[in-house]
Amino acid sequence: MNKEKKLLSNFFYLFLLQGLTFILPLITAPYLFRVLGAEKFGLVSFSLVIIAFLRIIVDYGFQLTATREVALHRDEIEILNDIFSQTMITKFILLIFSFLLLTFLIIFINIFSENWILFYSSFLFVVGHALFPMWFFQGVEEMKYISYLNILSKLFFTISVFLFINSPMDYLLYPLFNGLGVIFIGIYALYIMFSKYKIRFIMQPITKIYTLIKIGWNVFLGEIAPTLYTNFTTFLLGFFVSMESVGYLTLANRFVSATTSILYIARNVTFPYLNKNPKQFKTITSLMIFIGLFFTLFLFSFSDIFVPFLFGEKSFKILELVYVLAISPTLYAVILSFGSNYLLVLKEDEKYKKIVISISIFGTGLSLILVPYFHLFGGAFTIICIQLLLALFLVKYSLKLHKIRKKIIQGSKINVEKN
Repeated sequence: MNKEKKLLSNFFYLFLLQGLTFILPLITAPYLFRVLGAEKFGLVSFSLVIIAFLRIIVDYGFQLTATREVALHRDEIEILNDIFSQTMITKFILLIFSFLLLTFLIIFINIFSENWILFYSSFLFVVGHALFPMWFFQGVEEMKYISYLNILSKLFFTISVFLFINSPMDYLLYPLFNGLGVIFIGIYALYIMFSKYKIRFIMQPITKIYTLIKIGWNVFLGEIAPTLYTNFTTFLLGFFVSMESVGYLTLANRFVSATTSILYIARNVTFPYLNKNPKQFKTITSLMIFIGLFFTLFLFSFSDIFVPFLFGEKSFKILELVYVLAISPTLYAVILSFGSNYLLVLKEDEKYKKIVISISIFGTGLSLILVPYFHLFGGAFTIICIQLLLALFLVKYSLKLHKIRKKIIQGSKINVEKN
């Protein structure tokens, strides 16, 4: 299969996955909101914000760094064994660290200690995500396995929700089903790696693990920093406003995220491809931005139809938030294109980290001002403001870098001609 067909095949499999990722949450979220009630739904959503933060710690940017290494060495089995072993050992260390961090929160903060069963149950999702080697399948450009396994997990979760969650008392089942589904596909994915690709675990010296952590630090900070302002905004709503408000912002975000996640799929498919074919950046970026603009227009045009249909009598608050967040798909298209698909492909990890961290810290401070005074809309405006700034700064530096590289290439050609 040639490169273009492989790219289209991978995009098709992940688009199939995204079709269900788009549809299933839009079925389960309104049902859970009605059955659990706004407060319990908000509490569960609050726990998932904390878990999302811990998941990113355990991921440590491997979805980009490990994917990049696998893409470059996909035909060298001994190197792949080392990449797999080092990545999984590091993930296990970070998993223990995340568990201890969660335990610290449960011991010392009331909202965590009062709901310790919920938070520990939610942590199962982090365990499953640590097991699932998505980065490997992305690196070898076999997205069909990611699609099949994730679809299986999502179907298990969706069916379980409708069968077993029937009242506010069942809210603890939500994280349990979510975590068990991901653990199952994580174990099965490892089986596929061992049986089909003959990957083997080889114990690694601690010096290599330290080197891997050091190399991945910039990308990790670049990945975790954006969650500071998004998750911190939701965290503040839970403290300053109410769990009900957390539920409203979560539903609005989930509705918008159903579109932006398609862009993440496009990024995950094209990132390993661009590492081998960087000249295709302009074509892929044009496609990404077109998809982003399409979904922004979709949200502005049709949310007033879909949101009331999905969320019922309290949809007005959610609809207002959706309109504020509707520009997100376009901004994400720019951020992913000029961030991971350009700067990281060119191994400008350090600059990428500095841009993302600086703006994310500013966003965290902005949320401290806007959320206590403007509540829900303060949270939504914080998210959009930071996405806009991040997009502008990434584009600005990428264009500057492009001009520098162009001058270097032209200078090299002149020198060759002179010689």
